Amino acid sequence: TLKNAAGNVKQSSVSDSMPKMHIPVLFKDFAEVKRGDTLKTRFQIVNRGLKTLNISNYEANCPCIHLNLATTQIEPGDSSSLDVIYLTDTKMGYDEKEISISGNGIPQKSILRVMCIVKSQKQH
Repeated sequence: TLKNAAGNVKQSSVSDSMPKMHIPVLFKDFAEVKRGDTLKTRFQIVNRGLKTLNISNYEANCPCIHLNLATTQIEPGDSSSLDVIYLTDTKMGYDEKEISISGNGIPQKSILRVMCIVKSQKQH
């Protein structure tokens, strides 16, 4: 049992003891880029819960996005980094992609976004 600020006993709920997936930054806007550029960014995944956060799945909605997660098990208070490589060689104009991350925490799924405006290599 826990006590709140007023000294009253607070019953702990199931969610209090679960892993809590926190991603401080949910999107990356690369702004204007040239076609063929390889864009790179990194997202941090933090476990703010009391139990180990296990990432069960992470994927992008396009084969132009390559992902590398440092670790799929994140201890309470720790974090892991998700490196993202975004290939623009087949893109033109405004482009936005999603990356989904699922695990045993709260929330069970988070969506990240990367976006850019791809310009041709030759400017007229």
